[in-house]
Amino acid sequence: MQNSADTQGNMNVQSNTGTQQDSMNTQNKTDFQSSTGSYGNLGMMPKQQKPNKKKKGCLTAVVAFAALLIVVGIAGSVTGRKSSKTDSAASDTPAASSTAAKSEKAEPVLESIEVSYAGSTKEGTMIDAGNTGILVTAKYSDGTEKTVDSGWTVDNAAALEAEQTQDFTVSYNGKSSSLQITCTTLTPDTFKAQCQDISYEDLSRNPDSYTGQLIKFTGKIIQVQESGTDAVYRINVTEDQYGLWDDTIYVAYSTAGTSSRLLEDDIVTLYGTYCGLYTYTSIFGASVTIPSVAAQYIDLN
Repeated sequence: MQNSADTQGNMNVQSNTGTQQDSMNTQNKTDFQSSTGSYGNLGMMPKQQKPNKKKKGCLTAVVAFAALLIVVGIAGSVTGRKSSKTDSAASDTPAASSTAAKSEKAEPVLESIEVSYAGSTKEGTMIDAGNTGILVTAKYSDGTEKTVDSGWTVDNAAALEAEQTQDFTVSYNGKSSSLQITCTTLTPDTFKAQCQDISYEDLSRNPDSYTGQLIKFTGKIIQVQESGTDAVYRINVTEDQYGLWDDTIYVAYSTAGTSSRLLEDDIVTLYGTYCGLYTYTSIFGASVTIPSVAAQYIDLN
């Protein structure tokens, strides 16, 4: 009996225990299904998804590599721009140097000067920096020439002297050149010696044949007109056997530098240049044409 009771008791215990165990399993299954959803229907326990360290590492490497490429690209672009600027500057530098070299090369050097004269050669003409007849030409190393209008000097400025050939030195920017000028003014003695005796009739008949020639006459002044240092005389140049003078000529003369005046009835010898025929109106209104002379010297006899 006791064994039967024990057996019954053990069976009850096992039955209760099994029932309790089934009840617990059922509760756990229900809780799992509630928390896992579809996985409960599959009767599978989902595994915890752990981060894939390998994939994360690869992604990080790819991102880092892409960033590196971007940085390298930017750096390369900047370097390229700098290089381009440097190359441009480098390419400009030779051009600038070349331009400067050309500019320096284009600057000619004064090698010499050439001087000529086209001014008056009369006695008393001053040869100095104020004489516009002096022509100065600068010659440069590149073969060019330039007319120099100012800045030059005459080292030994002086006045021209009658019948003299004079040497002058013209200087400009450290270069000098000689200039030789012969004065065309004759001395009084030379001038008088070159004057010819030509008859009044020849001068009146063939005026063009003698115009510009040096001539001389001796005659009597019959009229004097003066205005400052300018004087005009009418002089008869042919004396007849009775001592009377005829054949009038018109004479222009400058009295500057003379010591005394010439008056009517003075007997004079004149030396000058024949100027052809001269026509004037007399006090009676008549037109008169006579030979004319520009006298250089008039000597009172």
